[in-house]
Amino acid sequence: MPDARPTVLPLLEAIRFNETNLKWLIEFLEDCPGRLSAAIVPGPLPGQALIERLRFALQNLPMVNAPPDAAPVELADQALSLAQKDQVYLIRLDGTRRFASEEEAQAFWRSLNFQRERLAQGRLRTLFLLNEENDQRLIHFADDLREWLWLVRFPEAVLPRTSASEVTLERSITEGGPEISRPPVSILRDQLRRAREAGLSESTLARHYAWPLFQALLDQGLVQEAGRVWDQDLRDGHALDFLHESKKLMCLGDLLEAQGDLGRAEKACLDSLDIAKGLAEQDPTNIEWQRSLSFSYKQLGYLFLKQGDLSRAEKAYQDSLAVVEHFAKHDPTNPEWQWDLSVSYRMLGGFLRFQGKLERAEKTYQDSLDIAKRLVAQDPTNTRWQRTLSVSYENLGHLLRDQGDLGRAEKAYQDALAIAERLADQDPTNTWWQRDLSVSYHKLGDVLLVQGDLGRAEKAYRDALAIAERLADQDPTNTLWQRDLSDSYIKLGDVLRDQGDLGRAEKAYRDALAIAERLAAQDPTNTSWQRDLSVSYHKLGDVLLVQGDLGRAEKAYRDALVIHERLAAQDPTNPQWQTDLAAVSVSLSMVVDKNTGAGLDQTRRLLENSLAILRALHTAGWLTPKRQTLISDVEKTLDQLDQLDGPSHK
Repeated sequence: MPDARPTVLPLLEAIRFNETNLKWLIEFLEDCPGRLSAAIVPGPLPGQALIERLRFALQNLPMVNAPPDAAPVELADQALSLAQKDQVYLIRLDGTRRFASEEEAQAFWRSLNFQRERLAQGRLRTLFLLNEENDQRLIHFADDLREWLWLVRFPEAVLPRTSASEVTLERSITEGGPEISRPPVSILRDQLRRAREAGLSESTLARHYAWPLFQALLDQGLVQEAGRVWDQDLRDGHALDFLHESKKLMCLGDLLEAQGDLGRAEKACLDSLDIAKGLAEQDPTNIEWQRSLSFSYKQLGYLFLKQGDLSRAEKAYQDSLAVVEHFAKHDPTNPEWQWDLSVSYRMLGGFLRFQGKLERAEKTYQDSLDIAKRLVAQDPTNTRWQRTLSVSYENLGHLLRDQGDLGRAEKAYQDALAIAERLADQDPTNTWWQRDLSVSYHKLGDVLLVQGDLGRAEKAYRDALAIAERLADQDPTNTLWQRDLSDSYIKLGDVLRDQGDLGRAEKAYRDALAIAERLAAQDPTNTSWQRDLSVSYHKLGDVLLVQGDLGRAEKAYRDALVIHERLAAQDPTNPQWQTDLAAVSVSLSMVVDKNTGAGLDQTRRLLENSLAILRALHTAGWLTPKRQTLISDVEKTLDQLDQLDGPSHK
């Protein structure tokens, strides 16, 4: 084989139909028999021997002949009508029939766009071979082409190493994030199994099968399984040679952080940062290395934040922003740098908001929002810019709500919701956009609840719940959708409780608890799911307390306490877990029987432990203004106990 053999990229891809690409495709099929299971190929054209070679390479597959003058839409319809699991259709949009206009290319793209979910679910596999004219017209309208890039992983399409998609793949590895559509974990598991059975090389197996599954498992919180995939397929040898050493360490840091091993995660992230710094200094003009450096700082900032090291967290976020600001100012017309800058401002704003530095946070959020508005004004059809703008409005809404400016907060949430609704209507099959819409309804419901507009809050929460239920029903194995559904039940329970509808509130909390119990049992090492379970117990205890059912309320609180104590002991530096432990201790103290000396002693211990935690958090700057009032509340309750029990306990 020649040295210029292509990289085998597991993508649904629009590649240019030319002699080089087709030769590579034929060589791949000849080297890997059995990888494709069906195909549509164009009818014979005079003088095109390569087409005949392709037919020969596919001779044992079911084939459908397509006339050379078939319209692109007709070929697509033919493929869709024959779609079965694991079939691959090769459609060549070339020859005597091309797109007559850009409008036709746009219509064709949109017709395919709605097939994304079928692709993700494994019901269709398509490789498009395009000539340059059609390629350009399609991609001009395919703003979310990148969302297709992770959908098809087995069998593979074949692209040159120098293709633009290689850059896209590398960037998605670097940036990740939920904006990239991915198939269900069940499909990725099956693809990895079949890839192992096919005896693929270590590097191919790692890059195209183990790596995507590893990322998806971390995204969904399946930490144990992610660790097994890392150990079996990614840890050793040259499995991750397609990533730079800095990115390998970054991935290891992600896994260790998810496992709760923050010390080793920090070491991996610092080692990654050192390498990224060296590369950036070696070639200051290399854009990708600069972006990688900025991302390394962001990841380290997030890790410091989880450790409670606020000064180092802020410095890391500022260092990340400085890298992006430099290039964004150097090339203000580059939309990618402007987008990076908007995201960096947003992340720093979130950190400042958490610290209670609300004025600085507001300015930073506003800077992020202004950039997002400019990007959307430049290209209103760009869905990524639209989504960025929606998220920027949401973040500003969070800040305004914290400041007590509820009217402006509601306006910001309404602006975010309007964008989310447009995107969701534009493509009802895009699950991430549907999820964005559900989240927007949640945020609007939250601010309406604070304002006391319970009727509209319930309506918003029910709209969010309807979407969450639909997504969870479509893919019951998707743990993220299941968590979203549990959260929706919690939100609905909150508003029903505030309305005094305690029976239905209890039902909603129990629905949330059932999901949380299933997830926690699925992976006992997943600390996020364990916390979800404890929160569900706590919420259930609250509504039972209001109903006067003190016995069952106490049991729910104790179930929550067991989990919170375990988490707090596992990582004493985690401020969220410490806050949770303090809060549930206060709740439990309210239902303990105080008619006996033992009951009073237990109540006092719970409150004293809670007060010690709250004071330590306050000293470290980790207690939000809302939580700070708990200190005086607990102190007052302890004083009342002292008066009740006499001076012996003072």
